[in-house]
Amino acid sequence: MVDVVIPVYRPDNKLRILLNRLIKQSRRPDRIILINTEEQYFDSDVLSIDPIIEVHHITKDEFDHGATRHM
Repeated sequence: MVDVVIPVYRPDNKLRILLNRLIKQSRRPDRIILINTEEQYFDSDVLSIDPIIEVHHITKDEFDHGATRHM
């Protein structure tokens, strides 16, 4: 099983490009997990790209480089 975990903050169109490229790889990830800081800046349409994408929202206060990666 291959999971890709991506911490994001105020994602823009570059995230959509990245996700599409990950999905088109010869070895697709089983899951792409986005750890998003500040839900109001997240475009939920990104989730419609593929059902393997999931998002977990955290607050800015909860973000910590090491702890967020450990999640």
